[in-house]
Amino acid sequence: MDGQNFTTAIEARVIIAGLTDQARHLSYNRDIWKLIENLDKLAKILSQDEVKARQNRNDRPAVEARQNLAKAIDYVEKMLLILRLTE
Repeated sequence: MDGQNFTTAIEARVIIAGLTDQARHLSYNRDIWKLIENLDKLAKILSQDEVKARQNRNDRPAVEARQNLAKAIDYVEKMLLILRLTE
């Protein structure tokens, strides 16, 4: 799944849940779990920024948070692919 395919924090959390499931099926790697924890934190920030954006009618903070989360999801997807290929 492509990290760019979400528009809200709720959709991002579905993607993160899928990445968590993929990581469970791989051999233990502490670093990938730390990256996934960071995705959860970024999703929380995005959720907060979405609320602020609705209140202030200014979408800029949410756009930036969404871009940061999309980059992080893309990175984790690539790392999971590398782990799958090296097993």
